[in-house]
Amino acid sequence: AAVATPDKVEKQLRSWRPDSAKFSLSKFTSAAVSGRSLVAIAALTFIAVQALAYGTLFVAPTLRVFFNLDIGLGEMGTCDPALCTHLF
Repeated sequence: AAVATPDKVEKQLRSWRPDSAKFSLSKFTSAAVSGRSLVAIAALTFIAVQALAYGTLFVAPTLRVFFNLDIGLGEMGTCDPALCTHLF
């Protein structure tokens, strides 16, 4: 995981402000976009993992038991072999 250590912070600040009179807007913007895109990727990955876990633990067994529909996630719950519809 990326940790903001003093040397990394100083390096970023030096890349935006090579001296006290100049400021590089393009480098600042690219660093901001890069940071936000990493956060967005992490958030989407977290949501995908949570959705998969929720589907495996709750949705798939409910569909098997009450609707005789097997969507292929996990093994919990049973459906009647004669009536069970397998999607995957």
